[in-house]
Amino acid sequence: MTRPPLRYPVNHHLAQVLERAVAIAAVRHGGVSGEIGLFNGDEPERPGQWPRVGGRFGDSWAARLTAEPAAGLELQGSHAQVHSPEHRPGAGTDQKKWSFSARWEGVLDRRRTYGLVEWARTSEAEGFFVFSSLLAEGAWSAGRHRLYYRFERTERPEEQRISDFRSLRPHLENSILGVTRWTIHTLGYWPPGLARGPVAVQPLVGRWSRFPGAGSDRWAGECSRCARCMVRRVSGA
Repeated sequence: MTRPPLRYPVNHHLAQVLERAVAIAAVRHGGVSGEIGLFNGDEPERPGQWPRVGGRFGDSWAARLTAEPAAGLELQGSHAQVHSPEHRPGAGTDQKKWSFSARWEGVLDRRRTYGLVEWARTSEAEGFFVFSSLLAEGAWSAGRHRLYYRFERTERPEEQRISDFRSLRPHLENSILGVTRWTIHTLGYWPPGLARGPVAVQPLVGRWSRFPGAGSDRWAGECSRCARCMVRRVSGA
């Protein structure tokens, strides 16, 4: 069973390292496997842009340990050191990433069932910016009917904007204006009769909100001090 929601989680930049040229080595013994990978730290700045292999490949690495202690149960923990992901030439700040998850797929009362719990954390600029995420999702199938639900609470950077819906690119670390916390509920139902060959229609219902300020310039400009200070002010800490 694949991950059921169509909508990609907000935490994908925290829990995963995307779109790189990568070399991976892995070893497995029984129900335990270990992996390590070398890759270029830069993210693409636009769709279709190739990784910057020359001068960047091998400047970042990631390692993961996966265990399968019981049938259908998978536990994993991973760590990554990513050099200058937001500045393609390599002059940006580094990121340290941690991710832990537990995933189970099996049959409950003769129904296919799936569940995933995931925690992720990204630290940038030697801990000056810290973003964390907690996600839980599940699915239950009865014949051709399928219900699923996802809860996610993720902190993301608020960046310098050039319009209401577009951030400045290439991204520089000093364009982070603050941190917003997204709380997202996603509920879906896949009824029978909506799949014909390679074409399928899957209804999706979602509710999401982010706190505080929704990235407004007014909120970001209330304090002339650092983003960490603004997070403390908003949270009351």
